Amino acid sequence: MNPRKTATPSQITTDLAQSFTHYMQHYPALYQDFAQSIITYLPTKQHLVIVDIGCGPGLLMKELLDRLPESTIIGLEPNQFMRQQAKYVLQAYPKNQYTLLPKTVEDTSLQDDSVDAVVTRFSAYAWEQPSQALHEVYRILKPGGILLFELLNKAFPSWKLWLVKQGMRRKKANHEVIYYHIQSYATAYTSRQFKALLEKQQFQNIKILGKKRAWKFQVHAHKPA
Repeated sequence: MNPRKTATPSQITTDLAQSFTHYMQHYPALYQDFAQSIITYLPTKQHLVIVDIGCGPGLLMKELLDRLPESTIIGLEPNQFMRQQAKYVLQAYPKNQYTLLPKTVEDTSLQDDSVDAVVTRFSAYAWEQPSQALHEVYRILKPGGILLFELLNKAFPSWKLWLVKQGMRRKKANHEVIYYHIQSYATAYTSRQFKALLEKQQFQNIKILGKKRAWKFQVHAHKPA
């Protein structure tokens, strides 16, 4: 399912990392809205350990740190240039509130049953081994822990994707950033495909939020208590 054809983390250059960060900082509401959705589904708001898969330049981590100052956020990001951007974005926050690790979702090196929630925004398209990735998420979650993902939707119509591309050009987005965004859909998942992957890993209470052919959707699921 979904052979990897888009840029892998190791292929992201320093210029692309900087351009991507600059472009996405113009759209803070995208991260704020998802962070608020995450907060809504968390069982508590204090002393949590939350892992952000493929945290990129740390823009979602920033929003979570603002909302959960007594929790610890662990960002997994294998690309050194994206981690550099994240360090810059998060420099105002106490170092004991967050950690950036040069790890992939397939091999987090975190302990079994050690985190309360695992989140990600638009990283699943780049997973080289999706089944292994979700097995690893299941392993590190505490019993009863929650998975909260926001994913690009493979079912998004191609003609609408073309309009997105034209809109990015009008907003003077860097060519590499446009290519990175658009090509990500080539290895994205439909909600049905991703739900099947979660079911295979024994996740429970799986909920899909979003219209069937919208540009993105959210997935919430639990590890059995």
